[in-house]
Amino acid sequence: TTFTPRPSTDPTASWKTYNVQNAFEIKYPNNLQLNETDMTKSNQLYISYATIKISDDSEIRVMVLNPNSYETPEDYYKKYINGYLGAKKLTISGREAWQSEPGGNGYFIDTVIFKAPNIFEIMYASNNAPSQDDRQLYNQILSTFKFTEPKAGVFCGGIAGVSCPSGYTCKLDGKYPDAGGTCVKN
Repeated sequence: TTFTPRPSTDPTASWKTYNVQNAFEIKYPNNLQLNETDMTKSNQLYISYATIKISDDSEIRVMVLNPNSYETPEDYYKKYINGYLGAKKLTISGREAWQSEPGGNGYFIDTVIFKAPNIFEIMYASNNAPSQDDRQLYNQILSTFKFTEPKAGVFCGGIAGVSCPSGYTCKLDGKYPDAGGTCVKN
């Protein structure tokens, strides 16, 4: 008897995975390139920032906002998302999310997921409205977003104030204001 494996019905099953330790993961096609920005030299608006290049003028941005850059997720929603016409409420990875589609000089589909203390933002950005193929690709990538289970020993603290998940405490490696450390189970 010969066993022939059935083909996967999940078109994202063989895609590459981008993982931000202790936070989330998202998949993207193998033929696309992901570029991660070093946030240690940034304005500290983001904890992490990566782009997935689709074409010369289109990309998908995957960002985690620094909790110190806004008061609460609700404030962020009121200030940025609520002002967009047609913002719709979604549930992604079991959490409240909002999506809007502003146009103008540039075009983007902005999806914001709330999970205190962080805001996760995935955005299609282009000079033009997305083609049907780009919209489908964005939705497929977005459908792979999931929060990852917290693990002991991951980085916390530092200049960005990276916090540990519920059930973990940040054990700092020093007593200076921007000391970093690792998450330890309570």
